[in-house]
Formats: sequence, C-alpha cells, structure tokens
Amino acid sequence: MDASSRTQVARGGLSLLLAGAIVGLVAASGIQNATGLAVTLVVVGALALVVGKAAEQQVLLGVWLAPVVAGVIVYVFEPDALLTQAFLLGVVGIAQLLFSQTGT
Repeated sequence: MDASSRTQVARGGLSLLLAGAIVGLVAASGIQNATGLAVTLVVVGALALVVGKAAEQQVLLGVWLAPVVAGVIVYVFEPDALLTQAFLLGVVGIAQLLFSQTGT
C-alpha cells in the first residue's frame, strides 16, 4: 500500500473515531428526539467539506465525514442503541488506523 492509500485509510479511521465520540456524547446526554441534531451534524459535515475544498485545509478534508456519519447514526438508531454504536465506531476506527500503519 502506498503512502497516499495509507493516508486515506488513516483519515477514514480518524473520522470513524470522531464519529464514535460524537455519538457517545449524544448517548451520554440522553437526548431522546435527536432529529434536529442529526440534521445539524450532517450540515456541519457538508460545510466542513466545502470549506476544506475551497481553502485546501487538509484537517477539514480529513474529518468532514465524522459529523455526517454521526448524524446518520443518531437519526437511524434508537437512543438506547447509541452507546453500542459509538463503541463499534471506535473499534472500527482504531482497527482502520492500525491497518493504515502496517503498510501491507
């Protein structure tokens, strides 16, 4: 795997970790009707992508997917299942980050 591919995999892992943290915060806050929050998260992610592309900000381009994924998960899953989803996002994110470091 070349350096560019490893960078993309690492960005994906970082996005999943951040999405897990966001979903975990929503779960811990106990919000029951999170439709507005889910829409806000998706809009924030889309804005981060647009600003990242326009200003060539690599940090924004690396993490824009996190609020989008978190928004979709918050919208789709019941509030009782959000903590489990946050854990799963974290596990997959860590696995992806570790895979990006192996270089194979």
